[in-house]
Amino acid sequence: MKRIFLALTFIFAFSVSIMASDFNGKLKSGKATIELNQNDIYVKGNIMIGGETYKLDGKIDQSTAHMVVLDGEKQVANIQLTENANGQYEMKTVNTSSDYSFPKQLSFSKGE
Repeated sequence: MKRIFLALTFIFAFSVSIMASDFNGKLKSGKATIELNQNDIYVKGNIMIGGETYKLDGKIDQSTAHMVVLDGEKQVANIQLTENANGQYEMKTVNTSSDYSFPKQLSFSKGE
């Protein structure tokens, strides 16, 4: 019984460490700025790119934030934001509305 309890404790601690990515604050790239607010597994924020501001809304799965990019109520794109081992963030555009030109990939670092 003690071994089962220790195994469950280890599994729980490991799963919490996987969710340890920090999706709070400002991220900066040469082309864009992202501001995020993480609440448990949910994340909301804004992305400022090309003189436009879009809303972000999504969930965190392990160390990746899966977010919808919105222009008002219209969905512009789906993106994935992942924190790597160096504390840098990689944004990958999964799909984009045909009405918008959204970058396929950007790298970000924590900003002030």
